Amino acid sequence: MRDNASQRILSPRRDTGGHDDSLRNTYGRTLLDGAQCYVVEEEANYRFLRHSVLHADGKFVVETVDHVGRWVRDQGLVGFALLDQGQLHEGSFRDYKKYQLVQFAINGDGRIIYTGAVPRKGFLVGRATPDAGTALVVALSRDKDILWTAQGSGGEVSTVFIVRPGDAVSLNVASVPVGAVEGALEIVLG
Repeated sequence: MRDNASQRILSPRRDTGGHDDSLRNTYGRTLLDGAQCYVVEEEANYRFLRHSVLHADGKFVVETVDHVGRWVRDQGLVGFALLDQGQLHEGSFRDYKKYQLVQFAINGDGRIIYTGAVPRKGFLVGRATPDAGTALVVALSRDKDILWTAQGSGGEVSTVFIVRPGDAVSLNVASVPVGAVEGALEIVLG
């Protein structure tokens, strides 16, 4: 078993990518799952997840030079997803026109994926406009299996939840409303 401190805690790196002294310029196959590295310009700690295939954005999720695993910005960072003007497609909101994501990413089917490295508590609010009595459902899923749902009426739903790495959150309608409806979703991690 490899248990060398130099493979668990790396010397600090200057930034996440772009040159020899970057987090991107590490070899995943030489690291232990869970290794850590501090990045000076980001003022943040990153954790290496050997089996992760999360979308690498170069800031919060960084791919290694050999494409083995991902460096994920570790806890302590505020996490949030603010999405607005989502379009309704087959009962789910997606194609958000305005969004800001920290420790979250949007996948092709409109689900919001938690990209953090550790479980976190969160609070979310989903809204539909115009509400016109729209019943909303928020679903949390892992590996496409629904873990739980929260339902609200009057065009709004809110809940407190625990999210784990790779979990997905989606905003859905319980019944398809008449006319055009836009959806908004706000998630804040504690």
